[in-house]
Amino acid sequence: MTFREIDVRECDPVARPRPGAAPELVWLRIESLLIDEDYQRPLGPKNWKAIRRIASAFEWPRFTPVIAARLSDKRYAIIDGQHRAHAAALAGISAIPAMVVEADPSGQAAAFAAINRDRTVVSGYHLLKAALAAGDADALTADRAVTEAGCRLMTYVVSSVHRAPRQVFSIALVLSHVRAGRSRVVTEGLRAITQSPLVNQVDAYRDNVLDPWFATLAARPELDAAAFCADHDLTALCTRLDALREEAGRRRDSGRKLALLNLDRAIAAWGGPRVRPEPVSRPVLAQSERREAIRPAPEVQKEAPPKAPPAVRPEHWTEDRDALLIAEGGTHAGRASLAEGWGMSTAQVTARWHKVRARA
Repeated sequence: MTFREIDVRECDPVARPRPGAAPELVWLRIESLLIDEDYQRPLGPKNWKAIRRIASAFEWPRFTPVIAARLSDKRYAIIDGQHRAHAAALAGISAIPAMVVEADPSGQAAAFAAINRDRTVVSGYHLLKAALAAGDADALTADRAVTEAGCRLMTYVVSSVHRAPRQVFSIALVLSHVRAGRSRVVTEGLRAITQSPLVNQVDAYRDNVLDPWFATLAARPELDAAAFCADHDLTALCTRLDALREEAGRRRDSGRKLALLNLDRAIAAWGGPRVRPEPVSRPVLAQSERREAIRPAPEVQKEAPPKAPPAVRPEHWTEDRDALLIAEGGTHAGRASLAEGWGMSTAQVTARWHKVRARA
């Protein structure tokens, strides 16, 4: 562990403020706490989601005292901490620590505004650093997934002009795949970049490339990521989208949606890695064997090419089929199985799967 003292000698001095009466640190019962709706925020769905998250993992080391003002009837108005107070109540806690200050209603509103205006935001980089130090399972898995690809998951911000290849700043993106059980996608996606001609291009490791690239790999687990990156400019596919945006109906599409479409088209046109055949050594033949070898082979009756599957009409796609496609069509094998059961080609089912997935 590394500690440092509170040292302000390097900071310019400020005029001595008038802090007012010293606050009182007490334990307050939750039923004595009130919310002044004249200045406090209402609780919407996102607020209740945050409250449930705090309550489900409630621990005293994670709980900071609320700030409250004393009212005339032995009750208290919460200035800061209504989410924590609601979470404590939801967790079955009857009393919470509070810092009680003396302030009238206007002073309470001013304190609420100042506390929320001057709050120092903790970045995702700092949260990741703390999670790694705490041994958080998701953070450790995310760090390992990136490291195994020969890259580094950054725990501090670096300006764009000073970023280096193999530095990954997309913390939220990596964690989202890890929490969904797709750490393999992160490792394979990054490893494919480091084994490609783009290895030393900083832009290849930016979020606008990694996000659609990881999403494509998650949807296509059979794709040879390294071979695809060796044959394509991944950065260009995900960022050079002007021509695609000129297509009918795509003017308002997001960059991510266009990048996904560009990757899908490139994969469909690619057809797999190009493998150079190994040279075949030819045996030395006797003269009689050479005459036999150059004798024309008997004509073989060619089989008729397979019939193309019947065209799929709009009425073939029902809500039930689309729902089944979303549930089971995430892999090539799943789509092939559905295609066989519906009497269609895998290509037809895959095309429908991409359309339904984009609409969802």
